[in-house]
Amino acid sequence: PTMDVIMLCGEKVDDDDDEKVWLGGIAVEYYRQAKVGLVSYIVVDESFRGWGISHVLQRCGVNGLNYLSSGNSLRAIFAETNTVDAGDVSPEEAQCRHAILYKMGYRHIEVSYAQPPLTPDS
Repeated sequence: PTMDVIMLCGEKVDDDDDEKVWLGGIAVEYYRQAKVGLVSYIVVDESFRGWGISHVLQRCGVNGLNYLSSGNSLRAIFAETNTVDAGDVSPEEAQCRHAILYKMGYRHIEVSYAQPPLTPDS
């Protein structure tokens, strides 16, 4: 896969020093053979959550995937997220993430998946 990471930066509000702050970022991957994209991560600084930053990042991510695909039509864009039952985040956190992704147009599909070993000795 080809990966692209996009960070969104904004100017501080109510500050005289013109310092820039990171609002958030998105990591997307393009899988050339399948002609699909994957949103691996969307992160938004806690102090900027609820401002629509994830939607801006999503649009940037789609633009990045279109660029990485060299103009070929994407067959689908998937988003990786936690299941409620996985236990790596609270069920409430997983449901919150699902709700945010749903607002961005994603839909839940059941896919059984087991992470293969990342190294031969694991």
